[in-house]
Amino acid sequence: MANDEAQYLMPPTTPAQEAAQVLVGWMQRNPDPENEGGLKVSRDDPGVVIVYWRGAPPTGLRELAAQQPVPVIFFQAAYSQQELISAVRTLMDDNPDLISSGGPSPDCTGVGVTLWTTAPASALEKLQAASGVPIVFRGFVDPRPLAGAT
Repeated sequence: MANDEAQYLMPPTTPAQEAAQVLVGWMQRNPDPENEGGLKVSRDDPGVVIVYWRGAPPTGLRELAAQQPVPVIFFQAAYSQQELISAVRTLMDDNPDLISSGGPSPDCTGVGVTLWTTAPASALEKLQAASGVPIVFRGFVDPRPLAGAT
């Protein structure tokens, strides 16, 4: 009975999610930090997996993609995940008073950042001038401590 109850806690996975997991597994076993972009299930068509890769995707990845039960589409990544993670780390390290969080954009075109509400109006312009990659503004976060935090 406990197993039956646990099944209700998680929604069933879709064929596209399963295909994405298979492709991510291949990417983890065959790392290529210079070219790896990202991977996602399409929001517009949840039956399609999108892979972002800089340069030509490896033969093994293309062959595995062709074996999946759903379409897998490859797009050119403007930047690798490694480049974007490095860029956002530098931005965050250099601007802790401006950026509360950041990370690579899902399509590997730049980085997204969340700013503290205390950041000046010129913060995004300052960050863009200091960054070697495009920046997308994701919103503000209020830097108040949690209630009861010591």
